[in-house]
Amino acid sequence: MGRRLLEFVEARARALRLPEIRLYTNALMRENQKICPRFGYEAVERRVDGPYDRIHYRKRLT
Repeated sequence: MGRRLLEFVEARARALRLPEIRLYTNALMRENQKICPRFGYEAVERRVDGPYDRIHYRKRLT
């Protein structure tokens, strides 16, 4: 399901001619931390927002 969602988001972002995609995941979701880099996302920041420890990712579109 995650792969399909990322593929949909990327196709939509390209159709809109966006320069990049940004997303974040909870640091406790270890599987997401493995999936994101496989799809070309790079971790750009880790931030605690209240009770949430989040890892922010970016994928530049060319």
